Amino acid sequence: MMCMGRLRQLSLTLMSGLWLALPTSVLAVGTSAGLDISSTATVSYSIGGSNGNATSNTATFRVNEILDVTVSWQDASNRIVSSPATNQVLSFLLSNTGNGNDSYTLSVANNLAGDQFDPTLVDIYLDADANDLFDPAVDTLYVPGTNDPLLAADAALTVFVRNNIPTGLNGG
Repeated sequence: MMCMGRLRQLSLTLMSGLWLALPTSVLAVGTSAGLDISSTATVSYSIGGSNGNATSNTATFRVNEILDVTVSWQDASNRIVSSPATNQVLSFLLSNTGNGNDSYTLSVANNLAGDQFDPTLVDIYLDADANDLFDPAVDTLYVPGTNDPLLAADAALTVFVRNNIPTGLNGG
């Protein structure tokens, strides 16, 4: 029996390994976390024919870290699978859209509410050669807490999720 279930409902849940309290009033997008920024105002003036200049005190502040991550499904189209099937792979792009170096703990949520399609997680791989093609002989098997991906600001990594499709699913 063929199962036309789509793995698009599979989601990759990520939690940052680092939690910081961030003020909402300062947004330093594009500026590295921890950078000190100094500002001094200078004014030139003329009063009754006399010219002058004045300089303010220098104000310095440190750019806070902004934690942000994006996970996007990378496969070109929905995956059609049979029931049963083994080692069905989906590709995701993990992007650090914050402004600091961040580590991520990866997990998969296969049992989503509202459907009868619950694949079984086999494993997660990290794209070791950055070619966006899954190769278990080359890519790195992910072990939570051991090789959590560390991404610099604006860096991205392809992550492969491998699942088995259970027996007995109805087509469609």
